[in-house]
Formats: sequence, C-alpha cells, structure tokens
Amino acid sequence: MNTIGFAYLHIENNRRDDILDNMSTADFHSVLYDLFSLRSPFRFKDHISEEVFNEIGLFLWVEGLISKFDSKERLLIEDLEEWPDTLFDARAIAPNLPKEYQKYEARAAFWIFFIEKAGIVRNMDGHWVLTKLTIKNRNKRKAILQMLIEGIGFRMNWSVFDGKAAKETGQLAFGISLIMLHKYGTEWRDAMFYTNKYFHFFELARVESHIENNQSEVDFIQVYIYRSFYCFGKIFNFVEIEDSLSKEGVSTKIRTTSVFQALFDFRL
Repeated sequence: MNTIGFAYLHIENNRRDDILDNMSTADFHSVLYDLFSLRSPFRFKDHISEEVFNEIGLFLWVEGLISKFDSKERLLIEDLEEWPDTLFDARAIAPNLPKEYQKYEARAAFWIFFIEKAGIVRNMDGHWVLTKLTIKNRNKRKAILQMLIEGIGFRMNWSVFDGKAAKETGQLAFGISLIMLHKYGTEWRDAMFYTNKYFHFFELARVESHIENNQSEVDFIQVYIYRSFYCFGKIFNFVEIEDSLSKEGVSTKIRTTSVFQALFDFRL
C-alpha cells in the first residue's frame, strides 16, 4: 500500500458514522475477518451460566458426540443415530450438499457436513476422530461454541442452505448480523430493518474483497433473510421469528432469544 493509502486507512480506522452504524473501520475489519479476536468489538460475555449452553440443542449434541470419544479414538459415522434437536430443518438441505455427503440419509447429511467443516472432527475413511483443537478445548464450553459459530460463519459455504449461487450473501460479514441483533434485537423488528443495514456492510466488504454480486434486489433480500435468520439463527437458537400474511405479502419479524442475549457482548 502506498503512502496515500496508509494515510487514508489511518483516517478510516478512526471514523465512526451512520454507514458503519457507529463502528470504526478497524472494528469492521475485525468483525469481517476475525470475529472473536481481542480487537473485535463483538465477544462472549465474561460469565455465562451453564443453563444458557444447555438451551442450544446443537451444542448439547456436539458435547455428547465429543464425550463418545472418552472410551474410543474413532467413531464409525454410519453407527451414529442421534442428530441435533433444533428448529432448523436439516433435511431440506441435503440435496444442496457436496456429492460425498449425499450418500447419507437426509436427516444426517447436513450435520455430518457441518461438524466436519467446523473442525470438531476429521473424517478418516468413514470414521471420525477428534481434531487437535477439539481435544484442546473439549472441556471449554465457550471455546467449543466459538468453533461451531466460526465453522458456519467462515468455513461452510452458505449456498448449501438454498442451492443458490450467490454464496456470499449473508455469509460475508455475517458477524455484522450478530452485532445488529445484539444492538436492536431485544424488540420485535421487521426483517427488512436488518436487511437494509446489512446491505451497507455487505457492499463495503464485497468491494474490498473484489467479489462480484449480480443478484436482483428481491433475491438478495430473500436469500439474506432466509440464510441469516431461518438457518443460522435457528441452528443456534439465537432468534425467534414471526411470519404474518397481509395484502402486501409475508411480513417477517425478528427478535433475539434469551440465549443470544445471555451469550454476547458488544463494546466499542
């Protein structure tokens, strides 16, 4: 970067404005590339009760899976019969998964795909073994939940949620959606409230990352709301959703759950 570029970056890093929703550009970059870093304004609360973790069906399933390795080093994937109890419909995702995962039954395929992408386990000839990071964190509930969130947010292609090509929508700068939910989510708000705010961040991130996006406005709205709330939000029990039908069409309202409110903090 040339001298002019560095000078511009210095100014931008200390700017706070309406477009960035009162975040500096430095804050935005931390959220964009390393959501839970020490530099990020978004983080877990210092003290989280055990009951909060127990209300996340996916998390409990992962803990149960990890505990199976207490007595063995490898698990045959086809022997597993229990899958996460969430409000997210994993069966509908199966046809969109990579071919190597479509051999599994529909209710299991997505979770197998996800748990491997999250880095919890490694697949060795149809058997699972725990990764080194999981072994390191196996008794640290906050660290395991962070692995799951980052697994979906950074390592899983979100186009599997709906089979559409625009994989970046919702996923790129997904941490911004979490921050907006933290700042505004205690009250019921129309999903378009979040969509409009997210779009500003998405465009900033897209231009910086040199990503093309040729979606129509309608498609962008539908994809963002579905992926961010009906999928990501429901997988972790982060949001409640109310749909209502009117002459104008379907209206979607979003509110955060007590689980979400108890987990996260946002500090500028």
